[in-house]
Amino acid sequence: MRTFPSVKKVLISLAAICTVSILIALWSTLESRYKVQNSPPVWSPDGQTLLFSATPFLGKTEIYQIKVDRTKLKRLTNLPNRSSHSPIFSPDGQKIFFLAADNQPVPEANRYVMNSDGSNPTFISNESWQKLSPDGKNFVNQRPDDKEIAFLPKGIFLMDKDGLNKTYLSGNGEEYIPSLSPDRQQILYAKGRSGNSDDGSNPTFWVINLDTSSKPRKLPSSRWDYEATWSPNGKQVLYHNLNKQSNNLPSIWVVNADGASKSRKLATGYNGVWSPDAQRIAFICRAGDNPNSICLMNADGSNLKVLKQDIWVQNVVWSPDGKKFAFLKLGGDNPSLYVMNVDGSGLHRLTLNEK
Repeated sequence: MRTFPSVKKVLISLAAICTVSILIALWSTLESRYKVQNSPPVWSPDGQTLLFSATPFLGKTEIYQIKVDRTKLKRLTNLPNRSSHSPIFSPDGQKIFFLAADNQPVPEANRYVMNSDGSNPTFISNESWQKLSPDGKNFVNQRPDDKEIAFLPKGIFLMDKDGLNKTYLSGNGEEYIPSLSPDRQQILYAKGRSGNSDDGSNPTFWVINLDTSSKPRKLPSSRWDYEATWSPNGKQVLYHNLNKQSNNLPSIWVVNADGASKSRKLATGYNGVWSPDAQRIAFICRAGDNPNSICLMNADGSNLKVLKQDIWVQNVVWSPDGKKFAFLKLGGDNPSLYVMNVDGSGLHRLTLNEK
């Protein structure tokens, strides 16, 4: 059958269009595949969205935002030659602070801020992240006088946002894992070596007032303590203990923030997190053969119950209203982001990256 030249051109054009469409569809499918990083998800202040870090296929680690009702997934970052991670919202939810590291053999993380929709990413500082609070809260939850707390090699200083007007508070460079109290008037920090050190040396937890009128006070603690956090009302401090003389079983402890009483063991487990009203604590516990179940107890350790025993979880975080949990479900080499109600009902997956 004879084919006219014009018909051949049409067929060639259609074939080219089909090829391009197939390639675009294939790339979209590959791009939609990503590996969620094993780090805590971050709730927006209104509880409507979650931030998480993930590495897409043939890409670098980026920050994603997803609605809790699963209606929208959006990649927020795409800085050239930089991987983005460790996001945290400003209190009003309008800004997101994050870290971005280059692709050098020894990456150096720089601080950035962007709008909550991912627009206008702006470089803040190239100072080493270890000089400031690792959780980023010292940038977001600033002092009322708009100053930051720096952890420099020579101790703890109070300084302006531009790094000027440093005021020495305490320390000699052995301080780490700092966090501001809920009223932003005190700072909790660890001093000494990590509680996971093999030689059994332990850090101690300290609290200092930021008005510089009093000396730091040491909180009651014991060997192999680690990860101390304020209660939302600022009255207590929760921390973890890894007792290497008890089969390395981690446990959860609390102590009054004023240091007036002895610390108390609440339960065996780890990854303990306060509810927003400071009345309950969610944590990872062993239930049956699953060492990574979700458990819940009152703040005094009473009414302990297992919420989920049939899935392995990590990095549990409360929603701002205290009604939901977000967490990572472990499985294979690709965690997935889930949300459920605090009573264990309403479990649903947000990310679609499971195999």
